[in-house]
Amino acid sequence: MFFRQKKSPSGTVLQLIQSYRNECDQPRQRVIISLGDACIPEQERTLIAQRIDMELKGQRELIESVLTTGQCQWVDRILRQIREKGVRALAEVSCAPKTESRGAAALLVDLDCVEHTQGTPMGTEMLGLKAWEDLHLSQALSEAGLNPAQIRCAQVVVLNRLVEPVSEHALRAWLENASSLPDLLGEIFSGQHVEGRFYRVGDLLYKNASALEAHLRKRQESLFGNRAAIYLYDLTNTYFEGRAAGNPEARRSNSKEKRSDCPLVSLAIAYAADGMPLGHKIFAGNTHDATTFKDILAELNNDWADLRATPQTPLFILDGGIASAANLRLLRAGGYDYLVADKRPSRGAHADAFADESGFEEIPGKGVYVKMQRVTQCHAFPAPPPPEVVLDEPQKDPLTEEQTWEETLLYCRSEARATKETAMLQNARQRLEADLEKLRVRLAKGRLKDPDKANQAIGRLRQRHSGTVAAYEIELLWAPVPIANDSRPKGQPEPTRIATGLVWHLCGDDLSQTLCGHYCLRATRTFAQARDMWELYISLTNAEDGFRCLKTHLGLRPVRHQKAKRVRAHLFISILALHLMAYIKKRLCEAGEPPRDWTTIKILMRSHTYATLSTKLQKQTHHLRKPGNPNLTQKAIYSAMGIDLSTCPKTRFTVPDSAHRT
Repeated sequence: MFFRQKKSPSGTVLQLIQSYRNECDQPRQRVIISLGDACIPEQERTLIAQRIDMELKGQRELIESVLTTGQCQWVDRILRQIREKGVRALAEVSCAPKTESRGAAALLVDLDCVEHTQGTPMGTEMLGLKAWEDLHLSQALSEAGLNPAQIRCAQVVVLNRLVEPVSEHALRAWLENASSLPDLLGEIFSGQHVEGRFYRVGDLLYKNASALEAHLRKRQESLFGNRAAIYLYDLTNTYFEGRAAGNPEARRSNSKEKRSDCPLVSLAIAYAADGMPLGHKIFAGNTHDATTFKDILAELNNDWADLRATPQTPLFILDGGIASAANLRLLRAGGYDYLVADKRPSRGAHADAFADESGFEEIPGKGVYVKMQRVTQCHAFPAPPPPEVVLDEPQKDPLTEEQTWEETLLYCRSEARATKETAMLQNARQRLEADLEKLRVRLAKGRLKDPDKANQAIGRLRQRHSGTVAAYEIELLWAPVPIANDSRPKGQPEPTRIATGLVWHLCGDDLSQTLCGHYCLRATRTFAQARDMWELYISLTNAEDGFRCLKTHLGLRPVRHQKAKRVRAHLFISILALHLMAYIKKRLCEAGEPPRDWTTIKILMRSHTYATLSTKLQKQTHHLRKPGNPNLTQKAIYSAMGIDLSTCPKTRFTVPDSAHRT
């Protein structure tokens, strides 16, 4: 075999050529495979062609020639294309049913000569493709104007996030060496410009994000029935690698991943009660959680209008950081219900209710005790001025309006949460007291004498330990200045006293320790049982699990892109992968499979692979690429998903040993 460069109307094409003799013993040449614009150095082509010829014939060199890393990559890449795409010139044979091939299979085969090469995982890819098919994503993309090649490219980008997330730059290497997607999709993603295809298809996916999410919501309802109008809403943020100076959404703030040294971008997602994602919105990294909710309510009247078109009154379940008084007021004004948890600082207002032990009932198996109460809330809020009044300056006595509404309060006491919060409180107090002790030593050794500076140091400690210091009384000790020790330069006022020490102690009426493990839930709806209200709020953990999967399994972090549109596309591709993952897990649970996290599912499916089997028979080397046999656990998962492995593509071809170059 050898390489030949051929000029075509579309440019220069590199071809792999085989020389052989026909039945009349005449020398002939045939094209094995066309490699497009592959840039193989001319001085390396002969060695690479020889190694490919030997691999196809199953031959081994007496003295192994040493190939460079780049040459080995080219050999593997071309062999993979030959085996997966099929070879026009070699004797290619379609896989016939076993009943028709028994005559050919009756020939003796030396089992020691059977070789297994190019094994690539296929289990998780099969699950992802089945979810893609069931959710009709190819149809949705076709309606959005994408052609079949772009749809296959979109499948690769999204399924890679689901299986083993890598960057677009590393995606081709993953396809060539670690995935069976080229076998399953019937396309080899090769060429110098394939990386650009992946970037562009990501842009197309985000361009049609609203239509795709609407399609997915509709498809979920058709598969699993009409969902209850219960929406979980939460936010997270993730960090950039690099400065992202040209991205207006890259801003510094408090990172939930402890990466406040990097620019951040915030992502808000609304989920159904079962954890299926419904819609998303992207915000700048320094956006406060509570300020995003009005934009989400606006989406319900625009892109998410189908969520509002329900006879039920929508119920929002919100995290404490989003459930501000202003947001709850917006929900009541819009006719929505809510279920939220009071923030920790407000637990003291319910101390009497927690102290009253009567009425608490245990939720079996949870270690949680709950008590429900219906109350009337009444608060005064700032009222908007009349339309004809123009206020140039703020009024000393602003207008207020009184609002009254009914709420259900659920007082909860958790033993596990009490243990956790007590440990957190003790650790926080130890850190505060350690800093106070350092300051006391400075004062005792005379390193800090100025009372004003000492008070500033105490103020910095109060700021650093704001959640704990309120339970302490801190007193600065001082003494009159000895005149003989006054070495202050002339012109500065003489001090009247110096700081000499520091004392502190816990307040006697501290409620933070007493109320560890206690929290209060609030809802505008009524519930038949206290347990129903608690279990509904706990479904918010489905949203937290979704964010955890996005960051841990689906490649959300870190963001390596710098342009705003590429960042949005990166986030949306991970969200599409989350749709596939949520569908797979829900489908498996409904089929009776035990609940498993995504890591466990991938580990179970990893050993099922595509492989190429090669053997010599009657002066020919036979190559067969096909899926392996799954184990019992994998068969059960495939059955639960409705996957038929007999439809997987198979490639079979032979290489005559008599073929030689002339």
